[in-house]
Amino acid sequence: MTPNRIFLVLFLCVTAVLINSCQPEDDEMDPPAMNEPQKEGPVSEQSSPTTEPDTPSEQSSPTTEPDTPSEQSSPTTEPDTPSEQSSPTTQPETKSSEAVLIQLELESQNKIYTTQINQTTITVVDGFPYGTTQMKIHAFEISENAQIDIAVGDVFQLDQESISIKIQAENGDTQTYSLQINIRNINILIIDDDTHAVKVADVIQNKLVPAYLTTYDLEHKAETLFDLDEDIEYHTTNSYDDFNPELIRADIVNRSFSVFDIQSSKETIEQFLDPNKFPEFPLVINSAGNGVNTCTKFAYDFGLEQGGLSWLLDIAPHYGCDPNESINDCDPEAGTLYKACDLGIAYILQEYPQYAQNFIIVGDKSGRGQKPGPILKDRWISTYYKFTYNDGSNLIEGTSYSTPYVAKIAAEIKRRAPHYSNEEIAQLIFSTAYEAGEEGVDEVYGHGILNPKGIFDELTRRGY
Repeated sequence: MTPNRIFLVLFLCVTAVLINSCQPEDDEMDPPAMNEPQKEGPVSEQSSPTTEPDTPSEQSSPTTEPDTPSEQSSPTTEPDTPSEQSSPTTQPETKSSEAVLIQLELESQNKIYTTQINQTTITVVDGFPYGTTQMKIHAFEISENAQIDIAVGDVFQLDQESISIKIQAENGDTQTYSLQINIRNINILIIDDDTHAVKVADVIQNKLVPAYLTTYDLEHKAETLFDLDEDIEYHTTNSYDDFNPELIRADIVNRSFSVFDIQSSKETIEQFLDPNKFPEFPLVINSAGNGVNTCTKFAYDFGLEQGGLSWLLDIAPHYGCDPNESINDCDPEAGTLYKACDLGIAYILQEYPQYAQNFIIVGDKSGRGQKPGPILKDRWISTYYKFTYNDGSNLIEGTSYSTPYVAKIAAEIKRRAPHYSNEEIAQLIFSTAYEAGEEGVDEVYGHGILNPKGIFDELTRRGY
């Protein structure tokens, strides 16, 4: 190729490059510039919790739908769930160079509580039982090559607002994390509904009191008619069917109603054994009922075989009686069966005796009402049956109100001696009762008549 031809080719190439480089920038930049806002706008809106009406936080709001399934199962409404413990919304941001994750097992009162520390600097740990004074590191797992300034066996006194833990990541960065330990109050759970629930709560609050106090109890009103301590809370289920719709960590359960069919009895124990409703078996204070019969083995076996102790459905058909006629016109034996036992409790004591220690049954101290017989006597205490408001109005009667009177005392025992088990609380109530009827535990009064003064004197003697 001649020099002139080479020069011409180079000239054309250079000219072509210059022409292309001088094109307006808009030809290249306009498409990205137009598309960019369309990508950013929707993304920022989708990620904003304040603009999404269907976010979990709104769905689980207890103020809008207290009885919805989403509220019952929503971790945002439960103080013991990991998501709430590890995701407070106001904590400062941490360094993002290392995502250090710790799995902690905390021990208190011989129980293990598991929590996680992730990239939040404050972790709230709820659910520690009332009376917790110290916490021990039971075990922990930390990301590889990270270092932590705690060791298994370390004990922390919980007289401070939070516990600090320092973690050094592999790259040398050090971050301080805080554990905020929340200790819950003593909780009484009232399984009840409607106006009946209100009256039961009034007994708990010392508004509805025994109508005819004995002279001895009048002389010791501080023990007999004490106000509920501020560290004791009560909650009402507003339902007879769901024993714990809001998943309250219940210490004491007040159950002022009875069931007289085996299917409901089976459902009773199933609910108490549901770990979601009751992670630990509560102390259940149950009303005896307002009948006049005795819970004999014959009555229990009849209910078990026939499916219940209902006059209409079980007893009258079995004995060939007209269910619309008086029970007195039937076989005398049939009359002894009518509501002779609260099968809900009798079934548990007979078929699941390992859980009997978690129950107290409350009957009428007059000895004229429902009687425990051999089936219920070992878990039975007797007390006041008639109640009135402090101004003397509205005299009402029934073991429905005797039961919360005992439940409040049980909660106060738990407050003073928070490490007491259900059986220790029950035995304190049983062992201090007045003797009534035959010596020892009998088939009319059970352990005897409730003695509030004796209970609190014994607690004081033990140092509580």
